[in-house]
Amino acid sequence: MINWPVLPGTLFPAGPPGTPGAPGPVGIGTQGPSGPAGPAPWTKPAPWASNTSYTIGPPASAVVANGILYICTVPHVSSSSFDGTKWQAVLTITSINFQAPATGATVTATGTETDLIIDPAAALASLTVTLFGTPADGQRIKVYFSQAITAVTINSGGGKTVKGPPTTIPAGSSNWEFVFRATNNTWYC
Repeated sequence: MINWPVLPGTLFPAGPPGTPGAPGPVGIGTQGPSGPAGPAPWTKPAPWASNTSYTIGPPASAVVANGILYICTVPHVSSSSFDGTKWQAVLTITSINFQAPATGATVTATGTETDLIIDPAAALASLTVTLFGTPADGQRIKVYFSQAITAVTINSGGGKTVKGPPTTIPAGSSNWEFVFRATNNTWYC
């Protein structure tokens, strides 16, 4: 008689799997040294500036422009106005500009604030509010008034158009939000 090897499952069905064995011993030795620290992912945030070289890094340039923290996504030398297409917005930072003007005054937004609070001691006959002239596309600013103003003029520096601004402010507190659209160089209320 010839003793042929029998392959599992060919003559008889395979049996249940066996119990797993005990885990092997833990290797011996010491952990290797840590590698050198990598570069920082971002630079320390600084105010955006014109005619400045910005990089994607690492570390990537980080700037604050128009109340928003941005990280550079396209290496470039900045022009005279902020170009939001070369940056990724990371965080909106609230920045308040508080003013207590008298009648006939002009209040000018600096470009770094997200909120402009106008809080005169009493109602005003007239006031001019000038929005900043170098905004980024989509930039917003809220303007809060605490008193009535008979004649208010809201304009913008840099030849920007302002559409739909109020011409009077009613008694009691009132607020207006403005958003800038770069395509047609216009602030909208």
